[in-house]
Amino acid sequence: MKEIAKIDKSSATRLCDIAYRESGLIINDDSGEFLENRLAPELKKNGISNFNEYCRFLNSIETDSTEMKDFINKLTTNTTSFFRERHHFDWIENTGVPEFLEQKRKATLKVWSVACSSGQELYSALISIEKYRRENQRDFDYQGLGTDISTKVLSAAANGVYDANSVSAIADDTKSWCLLKSKKSELRYRINDNIRQRASWKRVNLSNQSMDVSNDYNIIFLRNVLIYFDEKLKRQILRSVLSKLRGNGVLMLGHSETASLDDLGLELVAPTIYRKKGSGGIR
Repeated sequence: MKEIAKIDKSSATRLCDIAYRESGLIINDDSGEFLENRLAPELKKNGISNFNEYCRFLNSIETDSTEMKDFINKLTTNTTSFFRERHHFDWIENTGVPEFLEQKRKATLKVWSVACSSGQELYSALISIEKYRRENQRDFDYQGLGTDISTKVLSAAANGVYDANSVSAIADDTKSWCLLKSKKSELRYRINDNIRQRASWKRVNLSNQSMDVSNDYNIIFLRNVLIYFDEKLKRQILRSVLSKLRGNGVLMLGHSETASLDDLGLELVAPTIYRKKGSGGIR
């Protein structure tokens, strides 16, 4: 196959339009070099020699096709780490779990990581809950859901395998019960079965208002993802996500989020931690 032609301005604009249509992602049409570097492997894989032809190809396939998912996978930025913005996880352990248990209800504590990337955010939340459970000898059930538009990172999250550098933010005394060392390499670790089996993973497109997610979550993480959408879509996503949060449930936002929270029925309880207005704690 001949060498792939350089991307032109027209093709870059069309690709940005397709990305917005399919996922809501905002990509500047002057990001030609970014698009070219990210998407060139997709052109080669599909036997396409130029970006104009690739645009026609994308417009000819179904939204849920493997090729369209691969296109979105290439454009998403997946930056995450264990216990990133640690005060959220401290709040869960010190305030959130005790509040939930005070309700004296035989219910499952449910956590949703909306843009979970490769899973570290959701696993950090589940580890925090399990840590409270162990240290306070309390018996209750908890579960987590991680969603993302990228099938690639969802596969990594479900696998639950990370290198030594990735797990360095986990305290040593916690590692002893939440991680398993790889038999093949001492520099690889896997989330243990007790934690991993409490997590489920699903592909969700946030630009689609009809998210296939239940409406009974106690804690929802919506961190460092709204920055990729325009104001109209930010509000739509916030409303859709909040419809999945139980009364008095808690929404965790990233420190870089700039979306307006007016008229959404939220009250600030700690920095970047919001409660769905009501009375009492998490229930």
